[in-house]
Amino acid sequence: MNKINLYFDKSLSHIAGNPYGQEVYLKQIKDQLKLDEENEIYFPIQIKGVSISFIQGLIKDLVNKYGKEKVLQLITLKSDNEMLQERLNRNIKF
Repeated sequence: MNKINLYFDKSLSHIAGNPYGQEVYLKQIKDQLKLDEENEIYFPIQIKGVSISFIQGLIKDLVNKYGKEKVLQLITLKSDNEMLQERLNRNIKF
């Protein structure tokens, strides 16, 4: 299991936008991703909301390369905030 911790400005509690999701993927995930094992991507506790557009941007390159089913096997989005975890589980399936 490969664990990737995401970092955001401490003043952010909600994140949105496809371009911002792509930026976070390129800067924080791409070089740490291991294609031969499951990757858990952790959002910091201060993040209370994540838009669908952000998630779409976050996984865009992976979906284009491997398809959505493979991406769902490859990564899991995690948060210690239970409400956010529920949203992440719903949003990644869209």
